[in-house]
Amino acid sequence: MPLPPKTKRRPNRRSREPKPTDDVSDAEALEKANSRRWEEEAAAEMAEMEQLMIGDPGWIHFNMSSSPWLPFTIDPTIDEAMYDKHFSLMSKGLKDLGKWMHNAESSVNFWIVNKILEKEGRAERFRALGRGWIIVALRRRERKFKWWFESTRRILRNHQMDMRDLQLTPELVEKYTVGYMPQCELVIMMKGMTPSEKRPLISIQKMASNYVLLHRWATTEESKKAVMTPFPTDEDRQVYAARTLKRQEKRAKDRQRKVEQQLRETELEAQRQAEVTSREDMGKAGFFARQTPLEDTMANLQFERLLSEMKGEMHDSKAERIEGESIASGMAPEITEIVSQDGIVEIKEGDCSECCVPEDRTGEVHEAQQDRAALVQQKELLRKELQEIDERRRHLLEKISLQEAEINLPVTAKGDIGHSGSSDCSASSS
Repeated sequence: MPLPPKTKRRPNRRSREPKPTDDVSDAEALEKANSRRWEEEAAAEMAEMEQLMIGDPGWIHFNMSSSPWLPFTIDPTIDEAMYDKHFSLMSKGLKDLGKWMHNAESSVNFWIVNKILEKEGRAERFRALGRGWIIVALRRRERKFKWWFESTRRILRNHQMDMRDLQLTPELVEKYTVGYMPQCELVIMMKGMTPSEKRPLISIQKMASNYVLLHRWATTEESKKAVMTPFPTDEDRQVYAARTLKRQEKRAKDRQRKVEQQLRETELEAQRQAEVTSREDMGKAGFFARQTPLEDTMANLQFERLLSEMKGEMHDSKAERIEGESIASGMAPEITEIVSQDGIVEIKEGDCSECCVPEDRTGEVHEAQQDRAALVQQKELLRKELQEIDERRRHLLEKISLQEAEINLPVTAKGDIGHSGSSDCSASSS
């Protein structure tokens, strides 16, 4: 009988798929844990910012989802500057188009500055938020916009794509994050203004010394001095960025020392709670073991004398003598017998179920261990932040030293590509 023809076997594609290794699974788990921790830290940061605005809420937001859309008609200047008929200027050349874009951008920026200075004390609350960017999102076709504030830490993590679209080099990133002066300047990034609606614009707005609402901004001596300074150059901003990184490094070290101190205190508290719990567990059986030697020599001699007296007397008179001497030395009258085994002195108690009920402190020990783990994690985050600040500061100092070495060479002015540069609010003051 002839054999059937052989059929070609289909390859098992599932068998060829690489099996996930333990390293990959561990890396994914670590990435998920880091992402979850970052979300928790960002939520805590926004909660702190909301707490700073508790006396004047609702006028500023701290993420895109919570910020409402505002129509261009909220301000006549914005409505006029964003009018669609001005797009015909594109046919007249790039110069006229740039002029229109500058006027439209300035109208929104000026409205935001006036919003910050609308009430007394609002500028101080805004400066208390720390370093960060004001982000503006435009929808010209729908004739509306929204704006919110984000800290530099969230900017560096969540807006890497915007920085690539802006073509920001590491030097320019430092300029717009640690090189500006928050006592007299604002950093505003606007998205949706350019014809492609992809590449954003970024600018540094400095408060003018003759602004009509200057008294609401310059409420401290430091802010008054900062407003009166001239508009800083890029070299000035590099020096200021180096100083800022040095201050941030010092604050990070102070926070690290504080966390280490809290960690030590937590460890001592956990150790004390463990000792108390151990002693109370032994007390449930009616015995307490002496953990440390007597601190006073006289007390030690008195204890040895008391022990020898009790060993040499009858059991019937032993209880009466122990009760009298224990009252004199401050011991509990419920003690009925002292037993010595293998050099370890133990005090045996009588029936004290009504007055000596040990308290279960297992929950407190567990809570102390959780606090210790949280402090260890916070210490590690501060150490990483300190290393990052130190690396950025070292890089900036090297660049400043190179520029000082080339100070005799001719320098040609060159504009920043992909961003609108710096501007002054003085043009809008009236």
